Amino acid sequence: MPIMMTFLSNSGFFLIWPLTATFINQHYDVTQMTIGFLMALLPLTSFLCSFLFTSKLSATRYEIGFILSSALLAINSLLLFNNNNIVIFSLSIVLLGISHSLISMFSKLTISAYKNENKRKKYFGHLFYATNVSAFSSPLIIFFSSELDFNYTKNIILLLGLVMLTFAMLNLVFGKQLKIEKSKETSMIDSFNCLKKDRFLRLIVLLNILITMVYSFIDAPLINTLIDLKIQDPEKLFSLILSTAAIFILVLYYPIQSMIKNLNTTLKMAYGCVLLLISQIAFHFCLHYNPDQYIYIYIIPSIIMSIAECIIFSSTNPQILELSPNNERGAYLGASSLYSSGTFLAPIMGALIITHLGSNYVFISTSIITIIVAYAYYFIYSNKIFSSQTTKVF
Repeated sequence: MPIMMTFLSNSGFFLIWPLTATFINQHYDVTQMTIGFLMALLPLTSFLCSFLFTSKLSATRYEIGFILSSALLAINSLLLFNNNNIVIFSLSIVLLGISHSLISMFSKLTISAYKNENKRKKYFGHLFYATNVSAFSSPLIIFFSSELDFNYTKNIILLLGLVMLTFAMLNLVFGKQLKIEKSKETSMIDSFNCLKKDRFLRLIVLLNILITMVYSFIDAPLINTLIDLKIQDPEKLFSLILSTAAIFILVLYYPIQSMIKNLNTTLKMAYGCVLLLISQIAFHFCLHYNPDQYIYIYIIPSIIMSIAECIIFSSTNPQILELSPNNERGAYLGASSLYSSGTFLAPIMGALIITHLGSNYVFISTSIITIIVAYAYYFIYSNKIFSSQTTKVF
């Protein structure tokens, strides 16, 4: 059930997201900064829902949660791509973020409720694959579409919402009930206390916020850059990049994990940042020396970025677990959730760069940030500042 709901929810998300910036540019006379803030609404909403409400929702029956979030998605399809009122459009983005976040939370809570550890690991693996399959398949609908039709997209979202609602209601009536016990996770206050007392934790969180922000530039800032550069069919090129990244993550994730399993976690982060840097430089050259003549050349930086993601985002939680004392692991992991704030900072930073420096500097800026983070991780590793035996440094 959670796997199917995640797949359907993400299918809608990855179908809407590539079209959002295009729709704003076509229907509203707003500045790049306004576009940046509008594009930040969705990841900001998802971040706040996850950060503030996960523990509060942990005792809710997952069947009810899936029904409510599916109904919200179906209702929201009526508000999406409203070209008459930017407030209604903004509301639809917020509601999409809430629905998407709720599905994600209830899916994870449902899987976490299984007592068998191997079953949990298996289902979390399926969840990862479901997310990337939807990230691969949905943008292809846009890429192969002969023309851009926002009403057609709205109808697909409505259909997805209704299908999800049907599945959730059938599961409520006929499915096996799975009791989700109230989470015993530590509070946000505990996490902030850990940040307050551990300067090294603050450093790691800051570095990973920056790297998450850089990676998130592939979302809103990239599509805005493509539009600003007046590249033909920017939403199709954007969809191609998203699909390529997702399919190579699916293909390469487990082989890469096998190859790097014996490496030091901090060194993994450094290597991942170097690869991410190469992808940012490659994107810069593709955009400014081959804007849209040979769109398939963008597959190259997309593949490199996929490899970087496989390394970086599989190492962040283990890194925190190595850093944290055994009796404070929950609080440290809670603090690590601040990484995702980079997802809503990216659209705003991208808009600032495009407005004040120009589109030419988008990937130059991300490259500079990545160099700083890569050097910081290599410095930490080479000076043996941090190891699994040393949790307090500063």
